[in-house]
Amino acid sequence: MTLGLRPEHITCGPLQPGGSPARALQTVVELVQPMGAESYLHLAGHTRSFVARVAANHPAIPKEQVSLSFDLRHALFFDPASGTTIV
Repeated sequence: MTLGLRPEHITCGPLQPGGSPARALQTVVELVQPMGAESYLHLAGHTRSFVARVAANHPAIPKEQVSLSFDLRHALFFDPASGTTIV
């Protein structure tokens, strides 16, 4: 199963020492893409990459480690072979 979330449903913040690993994923900022009133952060974590949409004044910089949280109320699941929506 493949998890799908829109970038605005991913929250990006500083590393939280002692935080719950079940609620956050540690990633590294690869690229900050300014888009006017917002920026897209291209992030790498373990074996996956992510894009998070943040406010233009978000302080992320390339090679910085950040923590991602996901709003699973907006999650969609897909069959990885066919791309068909499961839920």
